[in-house]
Amino acid sequence: MIYTFKEILNKHGVLVSELRNNLPAKEKEKERDAYVLGIITVLYEMFEKNEASKIVDAVIQDELIDYVL
Repeated sequence: MIYTFKEILNKHGVLVSELRNNLPAKEKEKERDAYVLGIITVLYEMFEKNEASKIVDAVIQDELIDYVL
């Protein structure tokens, strides 16, 4: 089941906020890439490879946090 953004915020708003606050600034590219790679790894563990690839290809880095939840 895929949740809407509103449902994600209702269920996990505090966690989304915390994950976004921990996302390194764009100026710290290496740290940001490592953080996002961790999120992508979780996606591939949660979904079949094809589905995870579609998500990763379709969204920007900041949006990946929403899909993990």
